[in-house]
Amino acid sequence: MKLLSAKNVLVSILILVVVVFSISESSRGILFLGRFHPLILHLPIGALILTLFIDIVGRLNKNYPKTTIQYALAFSAFFAILACVLGYFLSFEGGYDTDTLNIHLWVGIISALLITMLFIFSKTESKKNDKYFLPFFLLTLGCISVTGHYGSVLTHGSDFLTHYAKTPPKAKVIENIDSLRIYNDVVFKILDDKCVQCHNKTKRKGELSLNSPENILKGGENGLVIEKGNAHESAMFKSLLLPLEDENHMPPEGKPQLTNDDLWLIEYWINNNADFKKQAVNFPKNDTLNKLLKKYLVFDK
Repeated sequence: MKLLSAKNVLVSILILVVVVFSISESSRGILFLGRFHPLILHLPIGALILTLFIDIVGRLNKNYPKTTIQYALAFSAFFAILACVLGYFLSFEGGYDTDTLNIHLWVGIISALLITMLFIFSKTESKKNDKYFLPFFLLTLGCISVTGHYGSVLTHGSDFLTHYAKTPPKAKVIENIDSLRIYNDVVFKILDDKCVQCHNKTKRKGELSLNSPENILKGGENGLVIEKGNAHESAMFKSLLLPLEDENHMPPEGKPQLTNDDLWLIEYWINNNADFKKQAVNFPKNDTLNKLLKKYLVFDK
């Protein structure tokens, strides 16, 4: 237990902070380590919840396992700090909303510090510390919850947590093809289902957001992604056609992929000037288009 003294812990954290924040440029090695952030961050969360359970049971049974609590908190503190370090490395990838990223980063650091303070409290023989240990523990869990929320915002968008808590908007009834708007009712639905998860307001991979016409036309870090009238010269469409194993293929391997029908519709839309307002009635008709558009009709149930 000597290695788990409060002094050793604090000195180790100070050295780690100095080393980590001296890193200001990314490398493939740093980015590789950053990808382990989602894996490591679950370890302190699970350990803390288990520790809280052991703490409460020990208090109720008048048989408090102090040594077990100390080891569990040391484990949680170590992996919480490691998760912060790896999360910092992951941030070098870019493509995240800066304000949300900063909140997630700093609340995560505060959470790691709170866990470390819990460990230090557990090592200190004081009735006052015992009295405030449990409330402080609950405060720490609350802070971790806030950190997790902002992490989900970065990864999945601002409404990830509340998406199914809200009453879904009533779908607009569209019972004939000519009433469909090619972008709003067809193309955007494809992008929203397969692409917007990584290209939205809070997560802009490649500095590209696909959640609105303005952002699509704005493009990303490599410039414009749509060349109106020429799908095969449009960066967005070309990335969809790359081999699945190519690192520039979109969506990335492991994500839901666009179907052949999806690709046909996006190609058709771009080749017909990528218009964001026209209804289907104003586009040249053919049997393939009519067949595919039927899937996007919405009938009154």
